[in-house]
Amino acid sequence: MTTSDQPSSSGQGANRRSGAVWVRWAAAALVVIVLGGLALWILRRERAAPVPAADQAAASVPLGVRLTLVTGAPGEDAAAVVRVYNARARLGQTVQDAAAAGRQWKGTVEGADATPVQVQIGVGEWRASLTVERLDAGGAVVPVGVDALTIVAAPEGVLTFGPADTHTIVLAIRGDTVPPPGGGLRVRLTHAAVNGLSNRAVVGPVPSDRVEQLARSARVAELTRRFDVVAQRATEIITASPTRPVGYWYRGVALEATGDTAGALEAYQAAADRVTPGGQEPPVGLDLRIARLRAR
Repeated sequence: MTTSDQPSSSGQGANRRSGAVWVRWAAAALVVIVLGGLALWILRRERAAPVPAADQAAASVPLGVRLTLVTGAPGEDAAAVVRVYNARARLGQTVQDAAAAGRQWKGTVEGADATPVQVQIGVGEWRASLTVERLDAGGAVVPVGVDALTIVAAPEGVLTFGPADTHTIVLAIRGDTVPPPGGGLRVRLTHAAVNGLSNRAVVGPVPSDRVEQLARSARVAELTRRFDVVAQRATEIITASPTRPVGYWYRGVALEATGDTAGALEAYQAAADRVTPGGQEPPVGLDLRIARLRAR
């Protein structure tokens, strides 16, 4: 005989099953909390850990930038010759050469162990990476508009900037953006892989000598590959001063550029004939050009 105060066997089983379910849910919740905490800890650790060098974006390497400015008469276009090189790698090579020769380098060399840098670049990248800045006498810096610049020559492809590498870019600068005498220009290089800022190239005074003015104009035209202007300036120089070699030199430059080898050789020889001891200096490279054309 049973009484109402004694639990039945079915009730006890139900209670045991209910307790087991509660324990399983509690264990599952604990596992989720532990896994979540572990995941959060791993995530924070990965964020705090340094990114491997292979995964980091390559830092922009500073390069040396040297600007040579050639100007003609006021209002005429100018030519900018930009030479870009790895100054640190070059200095490092200089230190190594000094040590190899038994000399001691007493200076401090930052980044003397710089390795060569390789950059994939073309004319489009040069156009986007180079900025010409105008520096007025008052110290104001004004970028020259891209519409006033023309890339005449620039290297393309994979360029190496090592201890012995120099890459040259020639720009034509529209005359109305060239500062007056005393003003200056500089070039800024901003690329994903390299950067640099050039020296300040100052616009010199206008020569009082008419032939010198024409010669400068001819040199700008030569650098910017306007050989029709070179030929015109050569004729003007010869007319103004037929005894000077410079006019015949530029006549030879213009004729050689158009493929007239015989005419160029004749003009170069005429320039050489007008070089006298103690008188007019021969144009740089005159003898080499004559020898090269004669060898053809």
